[in-house]
Amino acid sequence: MTGKIRKPSENSSNYDVGYGKPPEHARFKPGQGRRSTGKKDDIDVLALLNKPLPAKRGERVIKIHPYEAILIGMSKRALQGQVRAIKAFLQECDKAGLLKPLSSHDPVITVPKDVDSTIFCALLRRYGRPPWSEELYKTVEEEHRRDRERLDRLLEEAKKQYGQ
Repeated sequence: MTGKIRKPSENSSNYDVGYGKPPEHARFKPGQGRRSTGKKDDIDVLALLNKPLPAKRGERVIKIHPYEAILIGMSKRALQGQVRAIKAFLQECDKAGLLKPLSSHDPVITVPKDVDSTIFCALLRRYGRPPWSEELYKTVEEEHRRDRERLDRLLEEAKKQYGQ
């Protein structure tokens, strides 16, 4: 037998000392060891995920949402050519609806800079989505000008009548 065996003495009980059997004076006693902190607190994952993170933009340190930080990191890795990052980034873009082609039912219409938005809205209400003919645009523009002149005249009459 290779393990040490201690003969019981008057002060100790029959206790073999060896692998996995420490001497009595080295054994854990009740009350020793890690102290319990009581009830374990549950981690508030939602609060953790919504807690702003510090991020460096240029020379300034700003706070950004953790999801934004994930997307920034993912986009950087995708631009470096990492295939998994490209796939994950494209999936996030698809979830956000950025990869869907514009349809005729798309609610977003851009008004050209050289077009009066009031006339554009009138054309849209009456004749639907563009494109419109130049003649149709001119007709609606003329109606709008006449209506505007009439409203201005009525406003002036009301001011004279009510003393404003």
